[in-house]
Amino acid sequence: MRRPVLFSLLAAASVTAASGVPTVVRETLADSNLDFVVSFPAAGVPDANGWNYGYYDYTADGDSTYSTGEFIQFVSGQTRGSGFGVAASNAPWTLVGPGNDGHPNGANNGSEHWAIRRYTASAALPARAVSQSFEINWLIESTNVNPQGAGIRVFANGNEVASGFTLDSDPAQRALSGTVNVALNPGDVIDFALTPEAANGDRGDGSDGSDFGGTINRAVTFETLGVIADSRLEFSGVQGQDDWTYGYLATFANNQPTVGQSPGGTFNQYAGGDGQGAWDGATQFWSGTAWDGNTAAAQPWTFTNATDGHPNGTNQPEEQWITKRWTVPAGEDGNLLVDFDLAKSNNAGGTTLFVLHNGEVVDSVSSNNSTLQEDFVVIEGAQVGDTIDIALSPLFNGDTTDGSDASQFGATIYLIPEPGVGALAVTALFGLALRRRRR
Repeated sequence: MRRPVLFSLLAAASVTAASGVPTVVRETLADSNLDFVVSFPAAGVPDANGWNYGYYDYTADGDSTYSTGEFIQFVSGQTRGSGFGVAASNAPWTLVGPGNDGHPNGANNGSEHWAIRRYTASAALPARAVSQSFEINWLIESTNVNPQGAGIRVFANGNEVASGFTLDSDPAQRALSGTVNVALNPGDVIDFALTPEAANGDRGDGSDGSDFGGTINRAVTFETLGVIADSRLEFSGVQGQDDWTYGYLATFANNQPTVGQSPGGTFNQYAGGDGQGAWDGATQFWSGTAWDGNTAAAQPWTFTNATDGHPNGTNQPEEQWITKRWTVPAGEDGNLLVDFDLAKSNNAGGTTLFVLHNGEVVDSVSSNNSTLQEDFVVIEGAQVGDTIDIALSPLFNGDTTDGSDASQFGATIYLIPEPGVGALAVTALFGLALRRRRR
C-alpha cells in the first residue's frame, strides 16, 4: 500500500511558508564507458554526449605541469582500432578507445603522451532546485598480461583533484578507484588522463594498456512534500491499487523518441490480477509475483515485478515496452519530481528507460551494464488524471532487439510545493497520506 514519508510530512507541517523538506535526488551526468563514440567535432566543441578525446604531450611541455590549454584534441583521421589514436598502429601507442580502453605513450617511444578523456559540464541548477553538488568516480585497471603499471590523474579545470597509480607486480594495485567531490559550473572541464607512470615511478609504456575513466554524478536538493508514489514499494497484483496500472506500450509511430516527442504507442493494460485464476497469458497475466506475458518460455518476453523487467524487441513479432503507469489522483496534482534509475546486472544487451507524461517523453536513461544510471525530471503542473509512464524499452544506441535485456528499474515520485504553500496545505496532505495508508 501507499507508504508516504510520514516523518517528512510531519516536518513539513512545521516549516515556513513556501518550503518543504530537503529531498536529494541523483543524476548520472556522464559515464566514460556508456557515452563513448568516435566523432570529430571542432576543437573545443564537445560531442553529443559532452566528451572530447585527445592527449597531452608531457615531454614537449617545458614545465611538465598540465593545464587545460595543453589538451590536444584528436582530429579526423586519427583513429586506432575502434577508437582514437595518434597513430593507427605501432608507436606512439597513445590510445583512447571504447569500454574505457586506453594506452599512454612513454618517453621510451618518443614523447611521453597522456591519453585524455575530457568532459565539459553543462548542468546548471535545475528550476525549483535549492542546491547541487558533484561527484567524480574514477577508475584505472590494467588490461594487459605483463604490464608494468600506469597512472590516472583527474583534473577539474586544470587542477588535479585525484590520482592513482597501478603496480602490476602487486595484485592489490592492478585496479584502483576513488571518489572526489568537486564544484562545477557550466563550461568547466573534467580531464581523465592516463599516464605511463607506475606506482614505483617507472615511466616506460611497456604493456601499459589500461581501462581508465569514470562517471560524473550530481546530487540535487529540492524542497518537497514527501513521497506520493513509489513503483517498487507499491508494486502489486491488483490493477489500480495505489493508482498504479501495469501493461505495455506497443504499435509505435516513433520508436526512437527524444524529449518532447511521443512514441505514438498505445498502452495495453494486462488482464487479470491477484485472485483471478491461474496464469495463462490470455485472461490472466499475473503470475503471483509478476505481470508476465510469457507462459511458455517464449516471446513475448515482456514482464515486470517489483524491481525488474524485460521488454520485447523488434526481433519479435511485436515491440513492447513494459510499463508501470501512475495516474495522478486528486490531492496529489501539481509539480512532480520523478526520481528514476536503471541498471543491468547481466552486463549484456542494452535498454532505455523512458518517463512519459501523457504519452510524451520528458526524460530517459540508458544502460548496458550493472552500474546504476540515475536521473530525475520535474513535471510542472500535472493535473488530476494525468498519466506518468515508467516504460522499459529494448532501445540502446539504435539497437531495438531484446537479447539479454533483463533490467532493474524503478521510480519514486515526490510533490513539490508551490511558492506560498504553508503549513495548512501540508497538514492537509498529511491527512490524505494517512487516509491512503489505512485503506
